[in-house]
Amino acid sequence: MSKIRKMVMMLGVLLAASSMLVGCSDDDYPKNVMGAIVVNSLQTTSTSATAYWTVVSNGSCDGYKVVINEGTRSNKGAEVVNKTFAPKEYTSTFTGLAPNTAYVITTQAIPSASSGRTEADTYEMEFTTAPLVSGITFGTFSAYTDVETEDVDEEGNAITVTEKIGSVAVSWNAIDASNCAGYVAALEAYQLADPKQPESDENKYSWKVVSSKTVSSATSTSTTFSEVVAPATKYRASVTPRPANSSWYANGEATVSAEVTSPAAE
Repeated sequence: MSKIRKMVMMLGVLLAASSMLVGCSDDDYPKNVMGAIVVNSLQTTSTSATAYWTVVSNGSCDGYKVVINEGTRSNKGAEVVNKTFAPKEYTSTFTGLAPNTAYVITTQAIPSASSGRTEADTYEMEFTTAPLVSGITFGTFSAYTDVETEDVDEEGNAITVTEKIGSVAVSWNAIDASNCAGYVAALEAYQLADPKQPESDENKYSWKVVSSKTVSSATSTSTTFSEVVAPATKYRASVTPRPANSSWYANGEATVSAEVTSPAAE
């Protein structure tokens, strides 16, 4: 059989297969349905979610509908967001959400009259808002110890300064490890910009971080700030969750404890 004849026979087979596909009924292909609008990116805070979705660029869409429900795709709860957007809009930040809570975002195109389509598929994505640390409390302040440091007096002479320094532990409630990879805990003191000088318009009190620690486990619930506490000083602690690899938030938000004053030195 010549090569030309083989090529003609192969072409005939391809044409026959093509005619079979063309012969499918319209019922097998819903031409009146517009495709789904995909959420390309989503990031959360503890009370909001920012979503970016695909834009229909051919003018066949009058806009988009975005709905957010509590829960999961298989078990949707209360609807908390129901908004429509213009055809060229592609992002929005949705506020009023609860921390460390599961939600489902649903997107759907709104077909234009000229598109010839009357329906549109939906796209669903589950996400979880960022957690907030709760239950931050101070433990008992330790007894003070005398610590000597080298300094310089007003005349430039070297002197030895003795300060009383103590420690304190801070604890908090653990967060589900699926949404947290640990914490950053910080101890802040309310003190003058220059503690060696009297208070003035220039030398004012403000909160300053005196110690910060990274806690590498979501199940850890305390840390100790050692040898940094001064007598009769106002303190507060902050704890920030660190996102796990699968988390929807890029940076955690700090929760700040109530203020507490360290005991005076005896």
